[in-house]
Amino acid sequence: MRVLLTVETRSSKGRAARRLDPSCRCLFLDLPMDQTPYLRRLAEGEDPEGVVREMESRGKVRIPEDLQELRALGPLLRTLPRGVRIFGYRDPSSYRVSRETAEVLLRLTLKAKLGRIRAGEWKEVLRREVENRREAVGLEADFIASRAEEENACLDAPPELISLLSERGFEMEVETVDPPCRPLDLLLSRVREEVLGGREVGEGEVEGLVREHLRFVDLVVERGYERAYELWKLRAG
Repeated sequence: MRVLLTVETRSSKGRAARRLDPSCRCLFLDLPMDQTPYLRRLAEGEDPEGVVREMESRGKVRIPEDLQELRALGPLLRTLPRGVRIFGYRDPSSYRVSRETAEVLLRLTLKAKLGRIRAGEWKEVLRREVENRREAVGLEADFIASRAEEENACLDAPPELISLLSERGFEMEVETVDPPCRPLDLLLSRVREEVLGGREVGEGEVEGLVREHLRFVDLVVERGYERAYELWKLRAG
């Protein structure tokens, strides 16, 4: 199974689409299982705005990150060969927790803009998200294994899911299309390392990455998400 690691931009998903093997029969996306019918409708060419409005009315799109994920997938879904089966592989309950976490992080961001950064609070929220993802990988691996065909691809599987699928007999090939560079992604990665027994993330490091996150948010407001990400990636080198 080929795992392509991307970021939430159209350009990144477009690059992933060009890396898919022509013989790919199943594509697993980092979205909840219950969004699979909507993803397939988008891939079939249905009006994206209409599909998104329906998802909003049914509570499937709640926060700006939800909308950005769907927009970013557009180039990939539109260029898939006919016959590729699409699935969202995220556990819906775990995904809801992730969205609730995103809302908490938004509130913490607003507090940080006012000068209130409590490193322990940020770490605790992100630690819970790491645990949330780890607890769901068994169900997600079962879902993927029961639907996979001879040639498969998966977008943005976390390390724990990749490891579990490998243990279950899948030959995993991992390719990084775009490495994460958002400060919040980097902080989440540091916290994940700590949870898994790595070095402790100090308060100073947390506060520094939060301040970088605030600068990134300002850039998004000024330039829009897609352009802001490309500019930030250039800055990160």
